[in-house]
Amino acid sequence: MTELEKHLLEALEQAQAQQQQREADLLKMFESTKQDNQSVREAFKKLLESISETDQTRNESLNKLA
Repeated sequence: MTELEKHLLEALEQAQAQQQQREADLLKMFESTKQDNQSVREAFKKLLESISETDQTRNESLNKLA
């Protein structure tokens, strides 16, 4: 194997290792974003439930007044 071939092989191996690291980093980012999205969904669901309960209480109070 010539010196040039050795350098090319090393460069290829390094590029493959970097690609694998980028893929691992992207997967971590995806999982983190997925968890964040789930947290936002849960918070939004609780907010909607709270608004619904508040509306129901308000409507019941208005009906009592009427």
